[in-house]
Amino acid sequence: MSAPTFTIATVNAKRHWRDPAGRMVQILDHLLAVGVQVFTVNEANRAQVRALRKDPRVSIARATPNNRFPRRNDYVCNVVVWVKADFRRAGVPRQMVTTWRYPLHAPMVRLAHRESGTIYKHLGPHNPTRTAAAVSARRTAERRTMEHRQRRWLRRQNVPAAVAGDLNNGDPWPKARRKGLVTRAARNGPDTIHVNPEHLTRVGGGVIRLKALRLSDHNAVFARVRVVA
Repeated sequence: MSAPTFTIATVNAKRHWRDPAGRMVQILDHLLAVGVQVFTVNEANRAQVRALRKDPRVSIARATPNNRFPRRNDYVCNVVVWVKADFRRAGVPRQMVTTWRYPLHAPMVRLAHRESGTIYKHLGPHNPTRTAAAVSARRTAERRTMEHRQRRWLRRQNVPAAVAGDLNNGDPWPKARRKGLVTRAARNGPDTIHVNPEHLTRVGGGVIRLKALRLSDHNAVFARVRVVA
């Protein structure tokens, strides 16, 4: 059997815009239309989580809702979504917790590709916005700690794995990429996807123009990846 190829993505839910559940359904349709099979939803609210759970095409795992992010909270959390026809869950979902002004919970999911049996791990982080002009030394240290933990997680996986999320920090890990420690598979603004190059290679991808459709203030990004034989 040839090495499996599949498509991963990340998208921001923009939970406070009008009709959050309806927009989530439309966003899901746009992602599935380009073949996305596993993706991160950042900052989903209760209505958006319910909309995903009700959709028969997908399964989800969400991280612990963050009741302090950032003010007008309504069950905001990060979610990993996968297409049931393509993947099944292969273990209990976990989460990585990092600290900024408050705990940030990133879901970690172990999945099995239904056709090949290949195990794939997906981490869906969200980092809070950092403005370079106003950031304190403490916040800079916290951000670096977050990024270090996320990259260390990616590097230590002995199966195909990706970090996909709204990182809000420009372009993470350029030195690590130059050294071949990680590979950037997709990027648009703060939304990035990085993979472990020992096990995954990028073979395509692109941007879904959600801004122009008024579905989010972020465009979604997706990457077509192939398992390294």
